[in-house]
Amino acid sequence: MSLAAVARLLVVVILTGPSLSLRAQGPAFVEISDAAGVGVVGFSYGHSWGDYDRDGLIDLFVSFVGRPHLLYRNTGGAFQSVNAAAGILDDADPAGEGSVFADYDNDGDLDLFVSNGCKPSPQSPSTLYRNNGNGTFTLRTQEAGLQFTGKTQGTAWADYDIDGDIDLYLGLLVTPGRGNFLHRNNNDGTFTDVAAAAGVADERDSNGGVAWADYNNDGYPDLFVGNRNQLNRLYRNNGNGTFTDQATTAGIQGGDNSEGGAWGDYDNDGWLDLFVASLDLGGHLYRNNRDGTFTNATVSAGVNLPGSGVGVNWVDYDNNGWLDLLVVNAGGTFPIRLYRNNRDGTFTDIASAAGLTEHVDDGRVGGWGDINNDGFLDLFISNYGKNRMFRNTPNGNHWLVLKPQGVTGNRDGIGARVEVTAVINGQTVRQIREVSAGGNRHAQDSMPLEFGLGDATAAEVLISFPGGSLQQWGRVAADQTVVFRQGAKAAFSDHTLTAASSVVRAVHMNELRTRIDSLRARYGLSAYSYSDPSLVPESTTIRSQHVSELRAALREAYLAAGLAPLVYTDPTIGNGTAIKAAHVTELRAGVLAIE
Repeated sequence: MSLAAVARLLVVVILTGPSLSLRAQGPAFVEISDAAGVGVVGFSYGHSWGDYDRDGLIDLFVSFVGRPHLLYRNTGGAFQSVNAAAGILDDADPAGEGSVFADYDNDGDLDLFVSNGCKPSPQSPSTLYRNNGNGTFTLRTQEAGLQFTGKTQGTAWADYDIDGDIDLYLGLLVTPGRGNFLHRNNNDGTFTDVAAAAGVADERDSNGGVAWADYNNDGYPDLFVGNRNQLNRLYRNNGNGTFTDQATTAGIQGGDNSEGGAWGDYDNDGWLDLFVASLDLGGHLYRNNRDGTFTNATVSAGVNLPGSGVGVNWVDYDNNGWLDLLVVNAGGTFPIRLYRNNRDGTFTDIASAAGLTEHVDDGRVGGWGDINNDGFLDLFISNYGKNRMFRNTPNGNHWLVLKPQGVTGNRDGIGARVEVTAVINGQTVRQIREVSAGGNRHAQDSMPLEFGLGDATAAEVLISFPGGSLQQWGRVAADQTVVFRQGAKAAFSDHTLTAASSVVRAVHMNELRTRIDSLRARYGLSAYSYSDPSLVPESTTIRSQHVSELRAALREAYLAAGLAPLVYTDPTIGNGTAIKAAHVTELRAGVLAIE
């Protein structure tokens, strides 16, 4: 396996903390549509969450059929429609399927793409709005080379060729002579359709939804395409700009009116699983077998309840460290399912008890975003009728929101992956997330990565960016939002350890041990076996043996990385050598250099 692939697998967060009581059983969500100003009646197919004005509050775009789309600005307690002020045009024939926020020109502001797949004429184009950075947008569809024909459906962005800018995949309803689009970003504000050359254009497809994710952990984003009345597609990224359809080999070909697909590691084994909504059967849950294939776990997991599935999202709504599953059905007796993860491979539908079912009658898709920055994800439902917003009620569990910020790649870190290892209520739990833009049929969840920490109060973070760039951050307190900038180094907790008179303490040794062991794991080495593993009391006397072992552990990491070992100013530390601040600062420099 390449170092880039290894890096993708080794994004680790270690969480510990005292136990907290969980929310008493009762409704988790409060319906606030009218109070929030978003309870509009109409035919809404989709929506997107995104902080388009970068004020720290997540905003909302809602697409409609038969009435103008709406851009809502979050004012800190309610939402205000700002179409005219923002430059969002009133379409003479609005028929929006979905939309997605993404910074396609990498200037630091979220742009907006709107697909218009419900238009009666396939000649009617979708629209691309460029964010001007001042709260307004400019229409750039034609200038960007996106003035194409076809009824666009699923929409999602990803840096499929790992060249530093994000590309756009569009699924179409059946359009004679046309297949799906893969618009490669030319890094100059324009795009080139390369779907045919890349092997992802198929005129037989009638797309319901698309979703990018690295399902085989090789460091490249792969693509799921859900189709109506046709087999699904699972395009494995070959790493050379082309794809190979693996749906049948992988066992997820479907064929029963598939709609949206969503990736999530529901069993916390480090491999992304897939749920595909189905108009005929409600949906299918495919568990990743870690060998390029999947097992249909729909019945055994208990997510086979009836419905006409259209929208699907993974979410840890209660912040307990396990992904739950939302399925929105198109009308019928069961308009919505919220499957709570039982943490044993099975789920229980709690939509009614959570306070959702009585307010949703004919939903199209749901999307999650934290409207009040309390660390608990809130829910918006696009409805054939009245749109609905639900505020999530905090339950005392801790949380951490991570925003990977690219430097050599896209600024929003789309495609970055984080893995979390947590001790929650005495149980070791591992979680992974990938930053995504689009997917989930016609809705976009918020881009920041939200981790439920349960009773954990701190985190140690490693982040893998597209292309394999990996970096570690030290202990991070829970219940906050943190931006992790690519290339930035994690600071050590005690910056005063510089003077010759400084006292070297156990905390300095423990911090070095943690970071060196993380480096060793990156390069396939086991944790170092220290002769004195319990450096806990601050009164512990730091001896020459402790420093010598750290040097040995770091030396092995350097060799495994193919680097020459460090040369120390005081290379011979023997018994009785007085440990000084310089010994620690040299080790710190060595750790930062390889991180």
